[in-house]
Amino acid sequence: MKIKIFFFLMFTSFLIIPSLWGLSITDFDKIVDFSITLEELTKALETKDFSRINYTKFVILNGIASSIQPDKSFFFLLNPEDILKVSVFINTLKNTPDSVSLYLNNRFSPELREELKAYNNSKVDEVSILKKMTNELKKIFRGELIYDEVRFRGISLDSELKEYVKRDLGTEEKAFINRLLIEAAFPGVIKKITVHIEIVYGVWIGYDEVKSYKSIIEFKGTECFKIFKRRKPEDASPEMVNINSTVLIVAKIIKDYTLDDGTKGWFLEGYYIREVR
Repeated sequence: MKIKIFFFLMFTSFLIIPSLWGLSITDFDKIVDFSITLEELTKALETKDFSRINYTKFVILNGIASSIQPDKSFFFLLNPEDILKVSVFINTLKNTPDSVSLYLNNRFSPELREELKAYNNSKVDEVSILKKMTNELKKIFRGELIYDEVRFRGISLDSELKEYVKRDLGTEEKAFINRLLIEAAFPGVIKKITVHIEIVYGVWIGYDEVKSYKSIIEFKGTECFKIFKRRKPEDASPEMVNINSTVLIVAKIIKDYTLDDGTKGWFLEGYYIREVR
């Protein structure tokens, strides 16, 4: 009985919450399959029997946002560890005459341009160039929007990003969009921005017993900037989520995991999140 009440309350809460992450209320019945319940997820973790878990379906979770990672204020700026293929990135900037590479080269300092020219795939040189290059890219990101229709011709941008480049953006939001544009211009070379939110949710497994399991939900895309910030400003928008918020999430199961301390949980890809107030 308590399980039915729990899901009824969650369903009601969801219907009154506006859409986010490209998910509209009219899509709700299409993607959410209540045959996968939190109770079944719990039993799968306890018994290690995942045969009944359909990984193509969506589930609804609610709980406390116990952590949000990364917790840096400017997590969206490019850092050395975000360059997944250092030599490929340096050689592309150095040798490829595409519009984006030419634009970035022209914005680099004369000293950095000289180092790029002299680069010969040396690991020692990579460390020096990478540090200088990411520092200069941060400055570029904080400046003007790097998007230009001609410059990015032939580069695949998702529909949300295409809409964002048309907007009048603030300094931080512009830097965030510049990072996404660089990711699109150098696919597989630049790490995609993701935010991991860890929640603890309660699962009714009897009339009196409640068990809690941790879940890690990964969010991607343009909305990350609006939703997750290290510090919540006084004029925070309703959709902003902060640590210790009670949240409602629609997500797709990716895999189960076990932490070093034996804690069991689920890793999911998030499509919708709202704070429940």
